[in-house]
Amino acid sequence: MESHAVVIKKTPYQDRKNILTLLTLEHGLISCLIQNRGSKDNLLTIIASPFSEALFTLNKKNSLYVCKEATLVDAHLHLRESLPAFQSAAKLLKALLISQPRDKPIPHIFQLFLIYYVEIKNTDNPLAIAASFYLKILLIEGLLHLDLVCTLCKKNPSTSLSSGQSFCKTCFPEGSLDKESFKTIYQLTTTKSLQELKLIQVTQTLLFHIEKEFLTLLN
Repeated sequence: MESHAVVIKKTPYQDRKNILTLLTLEHGLISCLIQNRGSKDNLLTIIASPFSEALFTLNKKNSLYVCKEATLVDAHLHLRESLPAFQSAAKLLKALLISQPRDKPIPHIFQLFLIYYVEIKNTDNPLAIAASFYLKILLIEGLLHLDLVCTLCKKNPSTSLSSGQSFCKTCFPEGSLDKESFKTIYQLTTTKSLQELKLIQVTQTLLFHIEKEFLTLLN
């Protein structure tokens, strides 16, 4: 089969072989065995590197796919030119590895990933891309239920996010953010516009809070 894929992870295997974790449209995350032809084949080395996007011709053997041929689409080298962009792209890959099962189609997440992945190079605030990706995965998986009004009292404005639910400062004081931070989380989750996403300012502190919630809900 031929599959459009992004290399998520590369693991050395035996002599001159690697096992790639690929994100594909048809089968979601899959494991693929690829032969390492040494330093003479620089293009294949680039194709088999995390972040690279390529067309793979694959044969399936048991639970493992074997790469017969690969054509580079985009090495996404721009991601290595900026540390914030590189770190945000790495968070997207990590989010997929943590949240998604193997060999199961995930078309909505695949499309979201490609849009966000390409957009990282077009924004001055790549943290917003990573934060929004975390939240939208939780939303797609049915683990996130955000509301601007507290889930418990149904009257006060929400100021915190815990266990995928929205709470006010009175009902959940220990986890409170400021009102603007919660509104930012709400925007990152619900926005359908890349232009709007580019304008959302996300601090390292807020990204850490969102990432922590992401990991908690998936564990």
